[in-house]
Amino acid sequence: MYSLVVVLSLLASASFVLAFLRGRRGHLAGLAVWMTLLFYTHAWGLYLAAAMACAWVVLWRRGLVAGRDGLLVGGAVLLLYAPWIPTLVSQAQHTAAPWSERPTALTLLGIPFSLFGDDDYATPLLMIAVLFALRRTQDRDGAIRLLAGIAIVAALVAWVGSQIEPAWANRYFAVLLGPLVLALAAILSRGPRASAFVLAGVVAIWLLNAPIAERSNVRTVAAEVTPVIRPGDVVASTQPEQVPVLSRYLPSGVLYVTPLGMVFDERVTDWRDGLERLRAGEPGRDLLPLLDRLGPGRRILLVTPIPNRPLSDAPWKRAIRARTREWRTAMRRDPRLHEIEAPPTGPLERLRSTVRAEVYEVR
Repeated sequence: MYSLVVVLSLLASASFVLAFLRGRRGHLAGLAVWMTLLFYTHAWGLYLAAAMACAWVVLWRRGLVAGRDGLLVGGAVLLLYAPWIPTLVSQAQHTAAPWSERPTALTLLGIPFSLFGDDDYATPLLMIAVLFALRRTQDRDGAIRLLAGIAIVAALVAWVGSQIEPAWANRYFAVLLGPLVLALAAILSRGPRASAFVLAGVVAIWLLNAPIAERSNVRTVAAEVTPVIRPGDVVASTQPEQVPVLSRYLPSGVLYVTPLGMVFDERVTDWRDGLERLRAGEPGRDLLPLLDRLGPGRRILLVTPIPNRPLSDAPWKRAIRARTREWRTAMRRDPRLHEIEAPPTGPLERLRSTVRAEVYEVR
C-alpha cells in the first residue's frame, strides 16, 4: 500500500498546486479523486489533507483562491469517503497501534533521514545539492514554499496525533513524499552543474545501499524445523503478527495459537482490542489445554521473538516479552512435554525481526 500512497500523494500535491496556485480549475476534480483514494489507502492521508486545508486557508485569506472551490473539493471528498467513516471510527476505537511509541521532538528531525536514506551520507549530500540549487531557484509563485509547508505541517499534525494516540512508523512517511519530492524537483531542476554532480552521488549511494533481501530469519528457521513438523502439530507464537509469515514457510495443516487465542485464519492478524487480549493471554488458558487434545508423539513448535536492542517501551512489545517468558516457562515445566533439540536461529546481522524456535513433543 505504501507505494500506492506515494503515487497518490504525488498526484494530489500536483493537483493542489495546479488547481489553487496556478488557477487551473480542471484539476479540482482530480484533487478530489486522488485525496479520496489516498484516504481509502491509508489513514495518514488525513494528515496530508489537514496540511492542504491549512495551505488553502492561507491562500484564501490572501485572496488568491475562491472559497467555493475549496469547499467543493472538501465536500466531494467527504461524500465519497463517508461509507468508510464508521470503519475508521471502529478502527480507532478497537485497533490503534499498540506497537508504536510516542515520538519525541527529535524524531521530527529524523524524518528526512527516514525518507531519503538513514545512512551517514545520502541525506546530507541531498541537502548540499539543495543548497547549491537554492542560489539559482526563483520561487515566483510560491509553489516550492507551499509544497514544503504542506509537508512540514502534515508531519507536525501527525506528530501531535501520535502524542494523543501513538501511531508513528517510518513507512507512514510515504504520505509526505508527494509534496517533498515535487518541491525538491522544482529546486534541483534549476540548480547548477555542481548540484547535479552531488545528486548523482546521492543516487549512487542509494544504489549501493539497496534494501536488505530479508528483514527476518523466519524463512531460515522454518526450513530448519520443517522436517520435524507434521500436519496436526501446533505452532505457538508469542508474537501474533508473526503467524502470517510463519504460515507462508511452514508446512500446511498445522494449527496456530497465540496469546490472542486460536488462529482461524493464519493469513491475517486480528488487531482488534489486541493489547487487552494480549495482556490476558495466559498459557493456562490458551496453550496448555491443547495438550489434553494432542496425542503422544504430537509436537508443539514454540516460536518467540528475539528482542532488538535497545528494548522498545511500546505497550505491545512489553506485553509480548511478558507472554514469551510465561509461555516458555510453562512449556519447560510441564511434565507432559519434553524438548527436542532447538534448531539454530541462523545469522542475525542486519535483520529487523528475528525469532527463535523450540520443538516440544508430547510424551
